[in-house]
Amino acid sequence: MQKNIVTIGVNSLEESTKFYSEVLDFKVDHTFSPNDDMVITFLSNQTGLNIELIESKQRTDIDNSNSSITLTFQVKNIEMINQKLNDIGIPFDSIVLPNGLKFARFYDPNKLAISFVEEV
Repeated sequence: MQKNIVTIGVNSLEESTKFYSEVLDFKVDHTFSPNDDMVITFLSNQTGLNIELIESKQRTDIDNSNSSITLTFQVKNIEMINQKLNDIGIPFDSIVLPNGLKFARFYDPNKLAISFVEEV
Protein backbone atom coordinates (compact mmCIF):
# COMPACT_ATOMS: atom_id res chain seq x y z
CA MET A 1 0.00 0.00 0.00
CA GLN A 2 1.29 3.46 -0.85
CA LYS A 3 0.37 6.87 0.45
CA ASN A 4 -1.87 8.79 -1.90
CA ILE A 5 -3.95 11.67 -0.55
CA VAL A 6 -4.50 13.22 2.86
CA THR A 7 -7.86 15.03 2.95
CA ILE A 8 -8.30 17.98 5.31
CA GLY A 9 -11.47 19.96 5.86
CA VAL A 10 -10.68 23.68 6.20
CA ASN A 11 -12.46 26.87 7.20
CA SER A 12 -10.59 29.08 4.74
CA LEU A 13 -9.19 27.54 1.58
CA GLU A 14 -7.12 30.65 0.91
CA GLU A 15 -5.51 30.69 4.37
CA SER A 16 -4.88 26.93 4.41
CA THR A 17 -3.43 26.87 0.88
CA LYS A 18 -1.06 29.69 1.83
CA PHE A 19 -0.02 27.81 5.00
CA TYR A 20 0.69 24.49 3.27
CA SER A 21 2.51 26.27 0.43
CA GLU A 22 4.67 28.61 2.53
CA VAL A 23 5.31 26.47 5.61
CA LEU A 24 5.41 22.96 4.18
CA ASP A 25 6.54 23.73 0.59
CA PHE A 26 3.51 22.15 -1.10
CA LYS A 27 2.61 23.31 -4.61
CA VAL A 28 -0.93 23.83 -5.84
CA ASP A 29 -1.84 21.29 -8.52
CA HIS A 30 -5.39 22.41 -9.19
CA THR A 31 -8.51 23.90 -7.64
CA PHE A 32 -12.09 23.17 -8.62
CA SER A 33 -15.64 23.39 -7.33
CA PRO A 34 -17.70 20.19 -7.64
CA ASN A 35 -20.83 22.08 -6.56
CA ASP A 36 -21.99 25.48 -5.29
CA ASP A 37 -21.20 24.61 -1.66
CA MET A 38 -17.66 23.28 -1.99
CA VAL A 39 -14.21 24.24 -3.28
CA ILE A 40 -11.31 21.78 -3.36
CA THR A 41 -7.59 22.40 -3.83
CA PHE A 42 -5.08 19.63 -4.44
CA LEU A 43 -1.47 20.24 -3.44
CA SER A 44 1.62 18.03 -3.68
CA ASN A 45 5.19 18.05 -2.43
CA GLN A 46 8.49 16.74 -3.78
CA THR A 47 8.05 13.37 -2.01
CA GLY A 48 4.81 12.65 -3.84
CA LEU A 49 2.47 13.31 -0.91
CA ASN A 50 -0.82 14.86 -2.00
CA ILE A 51 -3.06 16.96 0.19
CA GLU A 52 -6.69 17.69 -0.61
CA LEU A 53 -8.04 20.79 1.12
CA ILE A 54 -11.84 21.03 1.17
CA GLU A 55 -13.79 24.16 2.07
CA SER A 56 -17.54 23.73 2.45
CA LYS A 57 -20.06 26.51 3.02
CA GLN A 58 -21.99 24.03 5.17
CA ARG A 59 -19.06 23.53 7.58
CA THR A 60 -17.51 26.79 8.72
CA ASP A 61 -16.45 25.78 12.23
CA ILE A 62 -13.74 23.18 11.60
CA ASP A 63 -11.53 22.68 14.65
CA ASN A 64 -9.16 19.71 14.59
CA SER A 65 -7.72 20.37 18.06
CA ASN A 66 -9.47 17.28 19.46
CA SER A 67 -8.27 15.05 16.62
CA SER A 68 -5.88 12.21 17.35
CA ILE A 69 -4.35 12.61 13.89
CA THR A 70 -0.95 14.24 13.36
CA LEU A 71 0.73 14.78 10.00
CA THR A 72 4.40 13.92 10.55
CA PHE A 73 7.21 14.67 8.13
CA GLN A 74 10.76 13.35 8.41
CA VAL A 75 13.42 16.01 7.88
CA LYS A 76 17.22 16.04 7.73
CA ASN A 77 17.78 19.25 9.71
CA ILE A 78 15.16 20.12 12.30
CA GLU A 79 17.06 23.22 13.47
CA MET A 80 16.61 24.70 10.00
CA ILE A 81 12.86 23.94 10.20
CA ASN A 82 12.63 25.46 13.68
CA GLN A 83 14.30 28.63 12.38
CA LYS A 84 11.82 28.80 9.50
CA LEU A 85 8.89 28.44 11.93
CA ASN A 86 10.38 31.20 14.09
CA ASP A 87 10.89 33.47 11.07
CA ILE A 88 7.29 32.98 9.92
CA GLY A 89 5.99 33.46 13.46
CA ILE A 90 4.47 30.03 13.98
CA PRO A 91 4.58 28.86 17.60
CA PHE A 92 5.88 25.33 18.08
CA ASP A 93 7.05 22.89 20.73
CA SER A 94 10.39 21.18 20.31
CA ILE A 95 11.58 18.11 22.19
CA VAL A 96 14.39 15.56 22.04
CA LEU A 97 13.51 12.03 23.10
CA PRO A 98 15.93 9.85 25.09
CA ASN A 99 16.59 7.79 21.93
CA GLY A 100 17.79 10.94 20.14
CA LEU A 101 14.73 11.65 17.98
CA LYS A 102 14.09 15.37 17.65
CA PHE A 103 10.51 16.61 17.22
CA ALA A 104 8.91 19.96 16.45
CA ARG A 105 5.11 20.18 16.70
CA PHE A 106 2.82 23.00 15.61
CA TYR A 107 -0.69 23.47 14.19
CA ASP A 108 -2.21 24.41 10.86
CA PRO A 109 -4.91 27.14 10.64
CA ASN A 110 -7.59 24.52 11.41
CA LYS A 111 -5.70 23.25 14.46
CA LEU A 112 -4.52 20.02 12.85
CA ALA A 113 -1.29 18.90 14.54
CA ILE A 114 1.80 18.76 12.34
CA SER A 115 5.16 17.39 13.41
CA PHE A 116 8.64 17.30 11.98
CA VAL A 117 10.98 14.56 13.14
CA GLU A 118 14.73 14.21 12.68
CA GLU A 119 16.36 10.85 13.32
CA VAL A 120 19.81 11.21 14.79
